[in-house]
Amino acid sequence: MKYLLLLPLAVQGLAILVDEFHFHFARGLPRWERIGHPLDTFTVLAPILWLVFTVPSERNLIVYIVAAAFSCFFVTKDEFVHADLCPPAEHLNHAVLFIAHPLVFAALALLWPLYHSPAGAAAWLERFRGLEYALPAQATLMALYMIYQVVYWNLIRKAPATGFEARR
Repeated sequence: MKYLLLLPLAVQGLAILVDEFHFHFARGLPRWERIGHPLDTFTVLAPILWLVFTVPSERNLIVYIVAAAFSCFFVTKDEFVHADLCPPAEHLNHAVLFIAHPLVFAALALLWPLYHSPAGAAAWLERFRGLEYALPAQATLMALYMIYQVVYWNLIRKAPATGFEARR
């Protein structure tokens, strides 16, 4: 039952894979997306790293909430342009990502005390023992994904000759 806490991460991961390897590969990414998507990933990574490298406290929780809320808004920045660029199925996939986004942040926040507490510290936390490494694992996956986005879309594959970029 404790693994249900990881469900938002699995949903987000699957939706990211569909977005990247189905939709982005099919249409290519114009320059603004090749720059913007790694920035989106960075706004997801930064709050997760905050949880990994800080201990739970009221002040640190406020910083996390602000950073997570900023990320939730920041990742929507492209939707006005996506309205003309993306097929309806990609919009649906983005909607799934937008729903999963705050749920992932909430799930990781719940695991934060577990990651920083020694075994036996709090009875309620012990029920989730085994999930404490979801935080550094998620941070690692997001960092690797961001590196991939920068390298693949900016150094290996270039923008398509059609679409939004051609209209600029």
